[in-house]
Amino acid sequence: SKETFYFVPQYELYRDHNKSCEKEIDIICVQDGKFIIGESKLSIGGFKERDITKLLNLAKEINPDIVILSYIYNDDDNENNLNSIAKGIQDAGFELRILNPNNNDANFNKYNPWAYI
Repeated sequence: SKETFYFVPQYELYRDHNKSCEKEIDIICVQDGKFIIGESKLSIGGFKERDITKLLNLAKEINPDIVILSYIYNDDDNENNLNSIAKGIQDAGFELRILNPNNNDANFNKYNPWAYI
């Protein structure tokens, strides 16, 4: 973040206050005027196609500028799978950022607002 950063912690979304949580979102913030949503997992293997589909459906409803998929632990078998299932986010016209701090990803610090504090 170069100028501004606002966030809320993990958030539950409801359509009707009398019903149960309809959707949950791990990352929701505004960074330098860009509205960002995303999903975070401990391991890349934690991303399932249903998670990506839910995130994509939410993105279609609230129209973020950027969609982030973030994880800490990686394995090569699941990296190709994540890229494959996440392609739908890009195909829908959203900017997609897949962030991992452990693979010398220069973008992790570039887009990590905490890196500038």
